[in-house]
Amino acid sequence: RRIDVAKVKAEQLKRTEAQIVATACHNCVDALSDLIKYYKLDMKVKVVSELVSEAMVMEKRVPLKVIRAEEIVRGKGEKILVIDDEPDVITFLTTLFEDHGYRTIPAYSVDEALKKLASDKPDMITLDILMPGKTGIKLYHELRTTKNIMDIPVIIITGVNPVDYPQIDFRKFIYERSLPHEVPCYISVQDPDLIIQQVNRRFREDFGNGVGHPCFEIYKHRKDRCPTCPVAMTFEDGMVHSSEETVQSHHGEPISVVVYTAPLMAQGNKIGAVMEMSTNISEMKNLQAKLVHHCHHRARQT
Repeated sequence: RRIDVAKVKAEQLKRTEAQIVATACHNCVDALSDLIKYYKLDMKVKVVSELVSEAMVMEKRVPLKVIRAEEIVRGKGEKILVIDDEPDVITFLTTLFEDHGYRTIPAYSVDEALKKLASDKPDMITLDILMPGKTGIKLYHELRTTKNIMDIPVIIITGVNPVDYPQIDFRKFIYERSLPHEVPCYISVQDPDLIIQQVNRRFREDFGNGVGHPCFEIYKHRKDRCPTCPVAMTFEDGMVHSSEETVQSHHGEPISVVVYTAPLMAQGNKIGAVMEMSTNISEMKNLQAKLVHHCHHRARQT
């Protein structure tokens, strides 16, 4: 039956007039050989790796170093947090790491991973991208913006095919870099729903983490959007906008800021996010108020 079903494949191979059929699958060699023999096709079957080795021409012998098992670098009890919703993947990775001298901490969801991060800081993290509930991408951004865990190395291990998930900008995720932390201004990156995706260190110091929350909730402790929002305006027209605002720190202190927004382009020349840069001008405003008060006082004296 298998040979009969393969008749279409045999006709396709015959039309190519090729002398060799190459396959990357070792299991396919026997099936193709049977097909060629049965339909009397004048061609041979070879594995791709075999063809590559035959094509290689070595000008001189190259000594190869044999690596012995005892020479393989082993861990010294370092802890690895393994995050994946597939039990089989967890079992495979934890066994692999433990066999090489590492300790492992399994977590089957982002929420479980966050609880274990709070109680037992690992030396490294392996992270799946797509999981039920909060995704690995959101957790990755949280890891990179939380002070006491942002220095932990993260390895992404996933079987996700970008073609099947066009809504995920994998290129942006891979090449996205941390925001500048030493600049004297607050920087945040916001999505079209005004949800904060990234913040720099200066932002966290005065407003807390903020990631995953609406900007109006963090800046002004509002439940709805501000009437005039430079970030929303940039999403609408793709232009740079600015404004002067009074916001409130997480300690309840009012802060005067000058805000500038700029679009961050994603695939398809679309605006994927907006970067908001705010400069604290509270000290300047206080000096300005004192100067105005002093001028009025001098004016009354004269």
